[in-house]
Amino acid sequence: NWTDLTDGGATTLHSHAGGSGWSPTITAQTTTYTAVNGDVVICTSGTFTVTLPAPTSGHIVAVKNVGSGRITVDGAGANTIDDGLTVILGRYDAVMLIADGTEWWII
Repeated sequence: NWTDLTDGGATTLHSHAGGSGWSPTITAQTTTYTAVNGDVVICTSGTFTVTLPAPTSGHIVAVKNVGSGRITVDGAGANTIDDGLTVILGRYDAVMLIADGTEWWII
């Protein structure tokens, strides 16, 4: 089953639920948010931080900034993202990450 998600006509996302593989949960955010495994976080406005969950092996999180602010993607606590603590997303930037059980890797 395919679902169309629209934020005021500016962005349309298509999500496929079911079957094997990654089944994302799409969430729109405008303020500081702690992601959960499987999230696709759409940052629609503002400047804030999206904190990743603890890196569970094989889990995926994606973050997209469609607003004009800057989004900081932060590894939980001392957990890193490609050996760094944060990733900064400008307008229309996105990052998809997969965990190896110890840290997050940009894919």
